[in-house]
Amino acid sequence: MASCRVILAWALVLVTSSVAQQIGNRYDNSSRLILDELNDTHVSGSLVFSATCDFHLGRFPIVPRVRTPRRSGSTVDDLQLMFGGDSKMRVTREPSGMVRMAETDVPTDILEVKIHHISFHAAPSGSGPVGGARLAMMRVLGAPEVKVFMEEHDTTTGAFRLEGICPKLPEVPGELNDVTVLQALDYILKAFPGYWAYENCTTPDGRRSVNFDFYSE
Repeated sequence: MASCRVILAWALVLVTSSVAQQIGNRYDNSSRLILDELNDTHVSGSLVFSATCDFHLGRFPIVPRVRTPRRSGSTVDDLQLMFGGDSKMRVTREPSGMVRMAETDVPTDILEVKIHHISFHAAPSGSGPVGGARLAMMRVLGAPEVKVFMEEHDTTTGAFRLEGICPKLPEVPGELNDVTVLQALDYILKAFPGYWAYENCTTPDGRRSVNFDFYSE
């Protein structure tokens, strides 16, 4: 066990606010069901969807409800059936094997933001390498190009405050040059198989909130 304190200063929302929301009547086991379906066939993927925020600040994504999988067909077919209540959801599989679960009307502009350079090694300050999928994701969302995009588009995001005692997590290796946010998130999946989720959320005052999370073993 090692001491862990990581704060994304440019947008701070306590994790507890998200957890409390998910404990309410909207909570179910959907995120786990999707992960299990992907794990069963040893593939990773992404989930893109829209929602309506019920508070003004960002949050962790709340995965849409899915049905219990039948596992009677391919991964794509099973997942499409699991999202049977969402007429906008389309499940596809790329030649690389990556499974994409995406609603048809979600703006993907933030996923297309190009990052010039991102390193998952120790920072110059000596704060240590990025351990775990969520901490690596913070490095992606903290890239200067992403910050500029959010400022120019008056967009907020769910933020992460992870502090106290936490286990020493495996690290995401290497560094990337000239990649999109989508490509950087996909890269993290190589170290932490599972899926990442992007929720495009509208706050009560009409602002846009883009929220991200990782689901892996």
